[in-house]
Amino acid sequence: MSNELNNFEKEVRKAMENYEGPRRDNAWDDLQQRMDAAGSGNAGPKAGSSALKFGLLALVAAAIGFAVNYEWSEPSTNPDTQTEQVAEINQQSDEVENQESKVEESIENDVASSSEPAKLQTDEKSEVNSETKSTTETSEPVSENEKQAENEVGSDRENNSVVTENTQNSPQQTETETPILTVSKSVVCKGEKVSFELSNGTDFKLKDSRGRVYDEHSLSFADEGTKNLVAVYSTGETEPIEVEVKGKPTANFTYSKDLIDGGRPHYNFENTGSGGASYKWLLNDEIVSKDESTSVFLLKKGSYNASLITSNDAGCADTNQQVIFVEESYNLLAPDAFTPNGDGKNDTWLPVALENPAYRFELEVLDQSNNVVFRTSDPSKKWEGPRNIDSFNRTQLVFFWRAVVYYEGQRESYGGTIQVIP
Repeated sequence: MSNELNNFEKEVRKAMENYEGPRRDNAWDDLQQRMDAAGSGNAGPKAGSSALKFGLLALVAAAIGFAVNYEWSEPSTNPDTQTEQVAEINQQSDEVENQESKVEESIENDVASSSEPAKLQTDEKSEVNSETKSTTETSEPVSENEKQAENEVGSDRENNSVVTENTQNSPQQTETETPILTVSKSVVCKGEKVSFELSNGTDFKLKDSRGRVYDEHSLSFADEGTKNLVAVYSTGETEPIEVEVKGKPTANFTYSKDLIDGGRPHYNFENTGSGGASYKWLLNDEIVSKDESTSVFLLKKGSYNASLITSNDAGCADTNQQVIFVEESYNLLAPDAFTPNGDGKNDTWLPVALENPAYRFELEVLDQSNNVVFRTSDPSKKWEGPRNIDSFNRTQLVFFWRAVVYYEGQRESYGGTIQVIP
């Protein structure tokens, strides 16, 4: 008996593991054909898709319900219990089959209901087309005169449309604009040249208020005042333009020379011009002063270009230039010879300028071998000449001197030769 129960238990387990619900092989093909037939209407694809989704969900639900409801318990050795289990399995199999039948019936109903709106819409279109055809057939024929009148009206409309379009697209006629005369400067100085231009680049001639015509496009004015000019071109002339001409100042100066601070050559420059508001003094193109009058030291031999630029409030300027000749360089007024013979005349040597207390200096005297034979920074101490002067020949009695002078914050260097005469 025990062996029979074990065999029965194995068969039940095998049946449960390999269980498949009853189905028809052509069920899915039938379902697809029904969905295709329903899809010919406007609502077909949407309804078919909904039915398919519903069917799949129902099948999944049935399978889940079967799995949940079935109790997976250990097989019993009691024959009565085994008989009950087999009966329960058969009952659940019947329930699954019933679920599948309900799913198929639900899908068929959905497909049928979705095809009705499409059919109704098709019928409505047929009715509308029929009414339209009937109306066309029953309308009265149009006479030849009426057709001709309609054609003439249509032609007039087309002509009016063309005229309107041409009117809108045609460029508007504008009057030729008068060119404008411009000038490079509206306020100029007497004798200064200014340029004129016409805004459209047309060739022109200038005409002043007195009627005088100028071929040039650049003019200068010799007298002061307001000038009115127009440009005369091929088809007319421009509006007048004003140019204000200002007078120029007169630049002129004089200069003089004096010696100050130990004989330093001092040149005084005095403005003698008129009409000036500002001034600029230059020596060899270098600005030395902006005062109305000035003075400078010219210490080196040579020629100097002295210039005065005088300007007025209108910005007009005049220039005067003069050349100054300096005949010899300033060298501290140092003598180039002396006679230390004890006769009381010209017995000592020192540059005259260094006797002025305005200078601070350093002085050295050297022989021909570059040996320093005398040195001083005291203006009261002068060189008395070499010792044993009789032992020198005349050529040996030439000495060199050099000095550094500090004057008004400037360091100046000087030097030269000294001839000692016994």
